[in-house]
Amino acid sequence: MDQVGLVVAPSLRGGSSGGEKPRSLSGSPGSINKGALQEPDTTVPVWAAALCRVTIMSMVRAITLIGMPGAGKSTVGVVLAKRLVRPFMDTDIAIQDAVGESLQTILDRDGYQALRDTEERVLLGLDYRDHVIATGGSAVYSNAAMTLLKQISTIVYLELSIDDVVERIGDFSKRGIAKPPHQSIEETFLERQRLYEQWADLRVDATQTVEKEADDICRALMA
Repeated sequence: MDQVGLVVAPSLRGGSSGGEKPRSLSGSPGSINKGALQEPDTTVPVWAAALCRVTIMSMVRAITLIGMPGAGKSTVGVVLAKRLVRPFMDTDIAIQDAVGESLQTILDRDGYQALRDTEERVLLGLDYRDHVIATGGSAVYSNAAMTLLKQISTIVYLELSIDDVVERIGDFSKRGIAKPPHQSIEETFLERQRLYEQWADLRVDATQTVEKEADDICRALMA
């Protein structure tokens, strides 16, 4: 079985999170086919999943997933929510429901900053209690929204390399990515990577199977 290394973040033990490095969870390389669900990882014992569910389902804190488009936040979030018996929230969908338009429509008509502003406004008005939350890739640009999420949730960064992001996303022009038109995806990646690392309580290797990622998150939350 793959070994998983943990570096414990004091913020998850009730201490201050300012400036502390998050825990890092890594496993053997795998793949997520652009967010598609895969067969369960049979190396995860049934008892471990049950113990995780029973131990964590009473927690008050939410769980927030952050990362680049293509990292599988929504896919992992659904699996994690089922395992923990929690409601799931995809904030991209919540934004589109709130404004009655797609993210791409806002981006094309009003520009990337308007999309980020809309995202911040909607994020600050959502009820996150007990949820597993999959955020949009640009949520980390809002200090106000991320400060709120930091207060009420454990923030998990699903990590990918730039090569993985490029391979998974495909046509960037239709993904509603809130970035300046002149900015390359490589530049966007480097800019966001710093913010993801800044806000994260946990960092998870997002090249694994969905079930393995969910298992790693569960075990880290129980640590």
